[in-house]
Amino acid sequence: MSYYGSFYPSLFQKYYVGFKCLYRQTRSVLYALIPTKFWLRYMWYKKFHKPLNIKEPKTYNEKLQYLKVYGDSELARLCSDKYAVRSYIKEKIGTKYLNELITVYDDAQAFDFASLPNQCVIKATHDSGSVLVIEDKRQFDEVAYKQLQSIFCNMHINYAHRTKEWVYAKLKPRIIVERYMDGGKEGLYDYKLFCFGSEVKMIQVDMDRFGEHKRNFYTPEWERIDLEIEYPSSELNPPKPKQLDEMLKLTEILARPFVHVRVDWYIFRDQLIFGEMTFFHGSGWERFNSHEWALKMGSWIDLDYQPAPYTATSDLEPFAKEEHRQIFQTPPSKEEQPHKGADIKEHEVWHERIEDAKVE
Repeated sequence: MSYYGSFYPSLFQKYYVGFKCLYRQTRSVLYALIPTKFWLRYMWYKKFHKPLNIKEPKTYNEKLQYLKVYGDSELARLCSDKYAVRSYIKEKIGTKYLNELITVYDDAQAFDFASLPNQCVIKATHDSGSVLVIEDKRQFDEVAYKQLQSIFCNMHINYAHRTKEWVYAKLKPRIIVERYMDGGKEGLYDYKLFCFGSEVKMIQVDMDRFGEHKRNFYTPEWERIDLEIEYPSSELNPPKPKQLDEMLKLTEILARPFVHVRVDWYIFRDQLIFGEMTFFHGSGWERFNSHEWALKMGSWIDLDYQPAPYTATSDLEPFAKEEHRQIFQTPPSKEEQPHKGADIKEHEVWHERIEDAKVE
């Protein structure tokens, strides 16, 4: 048995992924030097072959680019971190909606493949798309090896440099391992609820994301919408989930502090499981097959919307502060540092509460 089960990476494969990682890291540094507006205009023209209207945005994608330049929310940053968001979910709707967390790594060097269960999902917490689904560790192959090495490489890449999505700019890189949820022959449906001003307006259902990726769109009442964004629609019509009302209610609770957010869900063994929160769907680059729908979704983003300020409950406030510090990698203020004498006990209770929350 090797470090990767029955798969033995060759010397060439090791050098190849190493060189590719170095190239990507260098490119990321160069992206950081490019001004945001200039880069967005360049990428927009490259993608859509027309100038970006960032001064008076109308379409959905245009408004996402506008929010990249003028948006800002520390809570959105926290909720974009796939590990730290667990504290927000715990506070707002409870731990029953969180997928089982197997382990967390702060450093890729500490990653222990041998200790992982036979089935699991490996994710980087500080970016988008760094996911490896392992259905059978014994079948680990070259494709999976390259995907895992890509995740390791991404630990040293700031995802915001290329996409200009500020929610990822200051996140602390981590790797989390979560429970694998088996969806059977059809696979798990990925329910993505688009929330505008804390109101769900549209539901996207993704099917076979790691194969022949297709997606359908529905109203909150589960009426099919004639729309395609980036990927083709499916002739298959997933049945209306019996947890739909619960899904809508929970999504609107999570979305209250934000102008616009997409909240993702799975249904596993009849239980709703939270996926992630996304503030820039497709980074605002995905193509619509209907300009009418691009304008309609754009009209749902109210750039003057003022959400209610977010405050953590007193129960979880210390945990929220600790997560905030880890995300932005800033030292504690003098007021938060532990003091000598009687205050040490209080600090130990705080530390225990943080550890308990992480375990849950």
